[in-house]
Amino acid sequence: MESLLKRLSRPPWRVFAGELDLLQLAAVIQHSAAHLCGDTGTLHIALMAGAPAVSWFRPNPGSEVWIPAGEKFRTILGTGNDPHAALQGIEMEKLLAAVQTVLAASDISKTLTP
Repeated sequence: MESLLKRLSRPPWRVFAGELDLLQLAAVIQHSAAHLCGDTGTLHIALMAGAPAVSWFRPNPGSEVWIPAGEKFRTILGTGNDPHAALQGIEMEKLLAAVQTVLAASDISKTLTP
């Protein structure tokens, strides 16, 4: 996490790495404007909580069954099968466009304007 944070041009408002129990994590995800994650357990929490989510998957046989569907969800498929490079082949522009789409679908723009 530390090496990732060093790469960001602007630090996130808050990082909870290893600080939350499951219920706290679910509450943070539920109240997030958008949850960004890989094919992980937090994606399932976002789906159950109804939180807008953008996820990324490595190409896997049968993955189309696992990919969330709906206006508030977008999934981007990577191009490689290396488990240590899950973001391989995912363009930042596609990721940002997916985030904008789920934010628009969840109508978050109205809650962010004064």
